[in-house]
Amino acid sequence: MTMLAGGTVLAIDAGGTSCRALLCSQSGEVLGYAQGGPANYHSIGEGQARKVITKLLQSLPCRPSSVECAVFGLAGLDTRKDREVLTAVAVDTLRAAAIQTDQLLLENDGMVTLIGATGGSDGLLIIAGTGSIACGVALDGRRVRVGGWGSRAGDEGSGYCIGMDALRHALRTADGREKQSGICAVILQEKGMVDVEELINWLYSSDFSVDSVAALAPAIFTLADNGDWQARTIVNNALNELSLMAATVIDKLALSDTNLHTVLAGGILEKNSWLREKLAHSIQKLAPQAHFAPAVYPPIVGGLLLGLRASGGLVLPGTLQRIMAGIP
Repeated sequence: MTMLAGGTVLAIDAGGTSCRALLCSQSGEVLGYAQGGPANYHSIGEGQARKVITKLLQSLPCRPSSVECAVFGLAGLDTRKDREVLTAVAVDTLRAAAIQTDQLLLENDGMVTLIGATGGSDGLLIIAGTGSIACGVALDGRRVRVGGWGSRAGDEGSGYCIGMDALRHALRTADGREKQSGICAVILQEKGMVDVEELINWLYSSDFSVDSVAALAPAIFTLADNGDWQARTIVNNALNELSLMAATVIDKLALSDTNLHTVLAGGILEKNSWLREKLAHSIQKLAPQAHFAPAVYPPIVGGLLLGLRASGGLVLPGTLQRIMAGIP
């Protein structure tokens, strides 16, 4: 590989469903790109995460011996312990791929997604898919992350929480604690089951997963659209949780009087116009100048932006355009 003047930057987007690595020059020339499998160590274990990221880095074409900055955007980077574990993972995987770096940056994947979504400017990102998270960055560089604590204790407003609320309601109607709605019948139909007993067996089987619960959410939205009272309650609860997450970010960063670049992302928000519009209205009540737009760049480019800035590079519009044009 020909090393261009100004050195190179490496970004790794290691998410819960897939991971990517992107190597580029300071001028935005893409020198290498690779894709791999899931890399959230909370889900697949630390050892498997190391294997996935090592394989990803080793599969980079024209792998460099050194880079100016390596940026890891990592799912599961939430606590000090996570940072200790994942710093070791980053160092070890770079070493295994024979890549040295002058600077090593680790960020939660939600924050890297935000930087990419806003093109590196200040803004607000709300993601509601299988899970949920809200991230914000102020003009002075201050950052805030709200939610995103995973299915065991968080992910409010997500597909998983919508699905779990529906499952709880189905069981409460089965034993008479709540009046019937259309939810139980729809869940049984979605799962190809004949009765609640079969549903309970599934809940405590090896087939149960966060993804399989989140997959129920579209059916709950359809029920809500058709007027089902409990489905509407569940969907409204999701709206309230996402609105609270957005309000918390706006309050912590004092963004209410800014021209707030806002990105609403994730399958739940992208596929449900009612929820998206209601959430946008809620945000505009708090930040009247907020404007909504799709993500400007993907998360991997958000990581590159952080790396280019950290290594002292001048990031021009043409730089980012060259990067996007060079990604396969």
